[in-house]
Amino acid sequence: MANGEFLIKYENGKVSIDPQSSNDSNLTLYTEGEAKFKKGLSLDWPGEYEAENVLCTSIQVMENEKEQRVLSLEIEGFRLAFLGKMSKLIPEKIIKSLSAIEILVLPLSMSVKDMQVLVEEIEPSITLIVKDDSYKDEENLVKYEKYLKILGQENAESQDSLKIKSKEELETLNNYILLNI
Repeated sequence: MANGEFLIKYENGKVSIDPQSSNDSNLTLYTEGEAKFKKGLSLDWPGEYEAENVLCTSIQVMENEKEQRVLSLEIEGFRLAFLGKMSKLIPEKIIKSLSAIEILVLPLSMSVKDMQVLVEEIEPSITLIVKDDSYKDEENLVKYEKYLKILGQENAESQDSLKIKSKEELETLNNYILLNI
């Protein structure tokens, strides 16, 4: 995982989101732009798809005259959402469509206030926060650190990866998980 790239391994394969290089994923999804790597099945447009045992909804959002995509995935019964590099809060209609999300990958490109609103509205079981010092707010403070401090989680230890094998495990994990890039 680096530069916004995520790799999800599941029983039937791998899903790569916004890859920065070619990999052996059987499904590759993009939150912006066109597919850069054509290995396996690549989806880089809005719509609803079922491929490689993954149910994917890709919702187009225009931001600064540029197309972005919100991804909602269902993999082995888990529902996840990725907002890529959205810099503004997404429309209420889209937030409501994500209300059943269990795992939200928080976009650090948003303001800390918008991150708070997003998490409060969606209410995911787990919010994944990427440990990336390059995202700073207008006061030049590192966004993920500021957000964790607001949550009272400033001592959260970062992890290199996260493995969840069952829905029951979701209940035992911390609601906010810091991931290394």
